[in-house]
Amino acid sequence: MTTVTIARRAGSLALLVLLAPSAHAQFGGFIKRAIGEKVVEKVTDKVTHKEGQKTDSAAGTVEPTGRGARMRMTPGAPMASVQLTPDTLDMALRGLDALATAFSRRDSLGTVADAIGKRLGDLSSANAELSRSYQEKASVIHTCRQEVFFGIARKRGEEVQARAMADPGFQRRFLDAQTRYAKLATEAQARGDTIALRRLQLELYAAILGSSVDFRQDTIAAQRKCGAEVAKPTVLALEDSLRTASQRLADQRRELEVAARTDAIARSGLPDAKFDAARERIELWYRGRKSGATRLLPAEEQALTAQLPRIERIMHALGVQG
Repeated sequence: MTTVTIARRAGSLALLVLLAPSAHAQFGGFIKRAIGEKVVEKVTDKVTHKEGQKTDSAAGTVEPTGRGARMRMTPGAPMASVQLTPDTLDMALRGLDALATAFSRRDSLGTVADAIGKRLGDLSSANAELSRSYQEKASVIHTCRQEVFFGIARKRGEEVQARAMADPGFQRRFLDAQTRYAKLATEAQARGDTIALRRLQLELYAAILGSSVDFRQDTIAAQRKCGAEVAKPTVLALEDSLRTASQRLADQRRELEVAARTDAIARSGLPDAKFDAARERIELWYRGRKSGATRLLPAEEQALTAQLPRIERIMHALGVQG
């Protein structure tokens, strides 16, 4: 690696010390664009192939997938993947019993989440004008402060480049610090250890910029030129805390659902695919049993009818209408 290359890299790294927020925003834009492309792909796919179908390129035919494939009658397996014999049905219901119990806990979380959502909606409507005013004022201060920070960062980058060109010892320290940071930061990110990552960043900055650099002085300079950051009104801070609580409850519900399904499958004694197919068939039968819309084998109808009180209790707990 040439001296010029090292100097440029050192200067760029110093610049990134304060340009990170801008880079992060650009990355966020990239993610949004990628999501948009995925949405276009999905819409195109749905237009080209009907949902629940796949094309057999060799035969030139369209075959059902998803629920259609699992419910399709075949010579080797009536209604595709599982037949509801009395034993299989009992095993599936044993798992669904456990799932229903877990879902009652999920529903209690949902009740709390609904209350939080209503409170948040009321506050957002009542304080819309206050929120708009706060955002406008905060944006002006933020833009000014970013300009100050970027100017400081560019100046430091130029100084670091000059040092790297003139001092071979600095070049070695730079490369050592960069290598160490890359390894340890990757490990910290993998652990989700944000505290360690912040500490490593400060150590890297000290190694590249020198221990005498005091970032607090940068903040003081920005505040002197732009003014202090706008204090967030208490009611808007309350809205933030409610959003955080709502997201935490949503995460807990998802985690509970995943754990509940795993436990239900284990209690049923059925393989994953057979448990899911059996659950789907039971629910379909329960929804359509009065109208006769779901056609099963006579033996399956008999087994399901014999377990109707138990099935009704489970379906009610799972929120399935019949």
